[in-house]
Amino acid sequence: MEYVFGSVVTRTLMNQNTGTATLSSFDTGEVQTSTYYPYDRLIHIVAGEATIHVDELSNIVKTGEILIVPAHVKHWIKANKRFKML
Repeated sequence: MEYVFGSVVTRTLMNQNTGTATLSSFDTGEVQTSTYYPYDRLIHIVAGEATIHVDELSNIVKTGEILIVPAHVKHWIKANKRFKML
């Protein structure tokens, strides 16, 4: 998946009642607004770097790292650099 200037691009790979699998690319500075899911969210940084805010805690995650956000916990994501996540 290519990066698009000033955008977040998301492709759904799987969509089930128990969860979804998506691949996303974020341009530098782009933000995914605060959200939460009814299931745990596993975020794997495929390339680049982002800050993922979970409740009041900020986590800087880089290529190859994984962060798990518990179900029903608000979180938001900001691209420190261009990055891709699964």
